[in-house]
Amino acid sequence: LTAYADACRRLARVEGAARGGDDGNVVELVVKDARSLLPELLDLAHELDVVIRSVEIDEPDLEAVFLHLTGTALRE
Repeated sequence: LTAYADACRRLARVEGAARGGDDGNVVELVVKDARSLLPELLDLAHELDVVIRSVEIDEPDLEAVFLHLTGTALRE
């Protein structure tokens, strides 16, 4: 288990985190309310000695939400 995999596992256990993944040196999390969870996640990452080089918050648009909920794309 790599240090990043362990960190990803621990970060994904934060309440509100839906899932996580890592590619060996990048930790990616999917969370329900990233803006409010970000301080807690950054504090935990610091405790785990994870070097943070950047943070990106991607919020879904309505089409992505519709696709997630229905499994079908919007049609014009």
